Amino acid sequence: PAWFSIAYREGDLARWLADPNDTVVNELSSALPARSRDHAEAVASLLDAHFGESDSWTQRIQWVLSFCQVDHDRKLFELFLKMIDLGAFDKQRGSAGMGGLWSHLYDLSIRRPDWASEALGRVLQRSWQAVRTAGESNPFDSSHATIPSAGYNDEATTRAYQGAPIEFLAHTLGFVLEVGAANVEDATEQLRRDQIWCWRDHYSGHNLQSWILKGVEYSLRHLATNEPHAFREITARLRATNLETAHFLLVRGYAASGQEFADEAADYLVEDPARLALGYMNAPHYASADLIRTVSPYCSKGKLRALEERLLGYYPHFEKTPDGRHYYGHGQFELLSAFDLRRGSPAAQRRLQELEHKFGPARVSKPSPITFARVPSPIPDAALHKMTDEQWLSALARYHMGKATLKNGDLTGGAIELSRGLEHEVQSSPERFAGLLRRFPPDTHLYYFCAVIRGLCKSGADMTSILEACQYVHQLPGRPAGREICDCIANNAKADWPESALSMVSWYATQDPDPEGESWRPGESGESVYYGGDILTAGLNSVRGGAARAIAILLGAGLDRLGFLRATIER
Repeated sequence: PAWFSIAYREGDLARWLADPNDTVVNELSSALPARSRDHAEAVASLLDAHFGESDSWTQRIQWVLSFCQVDHDRKLFELFLKMIDLGAFDKQRGSAGMGGLWSHLYDLSIRRPDWASEALGRVLQRSWQAVRTAGESNPFDSSHATIPSAGYNDEATTRAYQGAPIEFLAHTLGFVLEVGAANVEDATEQLRRDQIWCWRDHYSGHNLQSWILKGVEYSLRHLATNEPHAFREITARLRATNLETAHFLLVRGYAASGQEFADEAADYLVEDPARLALGYMNAPHYASADLIRTVSPYCSKGKLRALEERLLGYYPHFEKTPDGRHYYGHGQFELLSAFDLRRGSPAAQRRLQELEHKFGPARVSKPSPITFARVPSPIPDAALHKMTDEQWLSALARYHMGKATLKNGDLTGGAIELSRGLEHEVQSSPERFAGLLRRFPPDTHLYYFCAVIRGLCKSGADMTSILEACQYVHQLPGRPAGREICDCIANNAKADWPESALSMVSWYATQDPDPEGESWRPGESGESVYYGGDILTAGLNSVRGGAARAIAILLGAGLDRLGFLRATIER
């Protein structure tokens, strides 16, 4: 309406917004969203005059912006950026709804992806500043980060980098490099892996940080393809760091335009063998192999020979270890599979043929989507009930490792998975396994001792057999099943337990070494906090804490036990 333009030009609106009467200010503020479409610059100027003036004005500006399309005018958008910097959207409640941070970013990504990229960069920098102030290093950690999770929309991020890749790169690359460097896992590695982006998924992002990395990768590949000169300026920055994530991004950029960067990329790979192992968590060589595939048909003969020589001598450290001996040569196999052997030497062709005899037809293992599945026991469940005692003892000795192993691309379980089957068999034949327990070698994995105690407790076996099994395991070196023993006794609290059973619980409550420290709270050196910082949860997940809980349950079932347990409680 004409009145708004006149009142703004004459200074009446500014005067009314400065009125000490909040009723007047609020009435005028409520009229501003409707005027923002045709008078966006004026609305932005009126609000900006009170930016940072008070908490009430911060809330008022945020309310007005929630009903505005901030892409209508650059000044209005810049006010939105200032509100981000001020912290007005930090973990904002209801941020998924109208006017929330992600709602604004989604709208911007549709109409102004370049501005969406700029705003997203401000959001990231705001969180990065906040966690550094708190003495932390992960701007995505919900304990200290300021980025609101409610309403997060990966489509907004995707639209931003696909619609304005140059701008997206300008506002996020520096952030990725700085944050990655602050979160390195092992500073002794040739290429340092960071805790934020080292576990990469090729197909989908499962959180904001993964979509940010995808956006940077997409933008670099766009730049390499469409503006190679500009990409070359960035390569120097990426090559200057030993951050593994930076080199992954560089390789992905080079691969987007292999013919253009053939010799340069070949030199890059030859310089450091660590650059041959860049990829994804389920395809660790894929990015390097993909680069070899795109450059080997085009690089000069001299560069090609140097690259081939590097590949023929490539054996990563893991393949030289006892755990990796079955994979010896697999990394070289994948890289040679990507190499253009039409231009390769007879030695390279023969070597690939040798590796094909071991690993099958030449191929580059493409990243596969992350899936979730139960890790099977190393012995099928159907076979367990047919096993003799001697076969069980042999299986326990063979599957002594607690971790699963990878074979032919599939995970096979270890001690923990087999122990679950053992527990089930104990429930079916408690007397048999109560006797077999005494034949377990002392160095048998603790999972198996724990499984027998749990199985006996659930089996309905007589209390004498259960007690004797608990006493036998209790006297073993290292006391391997403290929590299971205490839980077993507590779960049968109404049974007529002798003092020897109560004595075991008392020992675990006062003398077991677990927990060794206060893992629920950070130490002076800033260790990670476990159990959400909750002392009760941490206590219940320790042996001494579990034993204390067992004492409480035992007393609840019979206060006549207090006389024996009093000294333990007072201690």
